[in-house]
Amino acid sequence: MKLILFGIFCILSLIEADIIDTRTIEVSDMIQCCSKTIIMEFCEAPKKAKIELWDYFKVFPDTLLHSMETENVTKYSFKWSDEKIFDVKPILKIHVECKDGTIFDEKYDYTETKPTMISQNVKVLNS
Repeated sequence: MKLILFGIFCILSLIEADIIDTRTIEVSDMIQCCSKTIIMEFCEAPKKAKIELWDYFKVFPDTLLHSMETENVTKYSFKWSDEKIFDVKPILKIHVECKDGTIFDEKYDYTETKPTMISQNVKVLNS
């Protein structure tokens, strides 16, 4: 019981000392599946897309902060906010399934910049 009370006291002390801060990251942009001909490029919404915001750690496993799935939509947008002791080192993982069967998986590393806003446009060229 003393250990629990001590833990609560430590957390409250960190909050009062402004060591724990609210971190916020906004993520948005477009995902398109495109076919290219000699004359023009035709783009449409993907059949499915999954957008994940992760917090990168060197020693411990990465932590999933937010996940979003879309169907037949080109634009995506979400806002993640939480109280953290340490800086968030964001990684954005995007999985796209196009209507023609093309699958695209990519990881975008923002760990060096530590942004509060991420805008990542994705254009998948169909095979």
